[in-house]
Amino acid sequence: MASSRVRLDRTAIHQMFLPGGQIYAETDRIRYWSQAFAKGYAPKRSGALSRSIRSDLRGTNLLQVQFSVWSNLPYARYVSEGTGPVINIGKPMVLYQGPRYVPAQYLRTKDWLVHEVDGQKANDFLGKGMRRAMRKYGYL
Repeated sequence: MASSRVRLDRTAIHQMFLPGGQIYAETDRIRYWSQAFAKGYAPKRSGALSRSIRSDLRGTNLLQVQFSVWSNLPYARYVSEGTGPVINIGKPMVLYQGPRYVPAQYLRTKDWLVHEVDGQKANDFLGKGMRRAMRKYGYL
């Protein structure tokens, strides 16, 4: 029984995952379009949310390339995941915490200033952007 071996040049494979490599470049294209599509799916009341969307890309020689797309606004999570209906069991979702001026719509409960809200539907703008970018390049 004959056997054959394939010899791999590890250096060449590792370089594909570093900047300038093929896998790195393909991942960078997906990162770019994920960010662009997420900005398009973000709500546009003031435009602050879409302007706050950022991304980064990291390649290592451990055969991996990672990218992240995120927003650093404090309310971005509530837009993405929704707020759900508030059930009045004494602990509504905390949307504001501050020591000084208390707007009329906020309630005083212990040391937290709490604004009760009706449920806001989730708008997973980051996930939608990534899925659309993956479909664009045939990965979904």
